[in-house]
Amino acid sequence: MNIKARTIIEEECVRKEIDSARNNSKRIEKLWDGLVFRLARGPEDGTAISHMGRTEYAMKVDPDIRPPELPGIVAVYTYNEDEVNVSFLKIYSLPQ
Repeated sequence: MNIKARTIIEEECVRKEIDSARNNSKRIEKLWDGLVFRLARGPEDGTAISHMGRTEYAMKVDPDIRPPELPGIVAVYTYNEDEVNVSFLKIYSLPQ
């Protein structure tokens, strides 16, 4: 079975969110890498969000598989056959 991995394109605000959160949790990059893996291989698994004639998708790090002391991540994106464009990222409930 051959699963195609799409190219992930991050908007600047996405990288800034990850870089900012990295100061609070060293494992943010690992969570993001896991979400990127899922997005590259199955962006159609996200939740469709239609707004003003445009459809975007949202996907989050599943809270059932991440340790509770780690933050949650939600990515908003569009995709085509070759690319996933992540336009927004929210990292929430950062541990103290």
